[in-house]
Amino acid sequence: MWKPDRRPHPLREPLPAMLSESVPRPAGMRRATHGRLVRKHNRLLQRLRRVPYRPVPGRVRRRIDTLLRNQLRRVRWRLHLPEPEPRRRQWYPVSAAADFLGISGRTLLRWSKAGRIETWQTPGGHRRFHVRDLTRLRETRWV
Repeated sequence: MWKPDRRPHPLREPLPAMLSESVPRPAGMRRATHGRLVRKHNRLLQRLRRVPYRPVPGRVRRRIDTLLRNQLRRVRWRLHLPEPEPRRRQWYPVSAAADFLGISGRTLLRWSKAGRIETWQTPGGHRRFHVRDLTRLRETRWV
């Protein structure tokens, strides 16, 4: 029998609050676009809150959760809202570091291969990224 997964994912950051129409509009953004993005932000939050109760396998549920969180991140970026902070730690695996930066894991691996960010490899061959390097890269906005 299927049961909803009510436990939050240990690596996922908490969901941000719903927005009201009083969120300041970024310079140069049309009023209609701003309203559409605020409504989309709130719809995505509602959908994210319903994901644990969907009667689908866990793997599919995690994929849906990731897709919705990525869409939410892009909407928040367009509205110039801050990124929700993930759980603090010293070393991040590829997926959590990519979430921290708001990019894909493949892009992060390409950047580490090109030398844009330093990595440390575990004895098993898994890459880890230090929070100091991730913060530096995030503050420079990848220029």
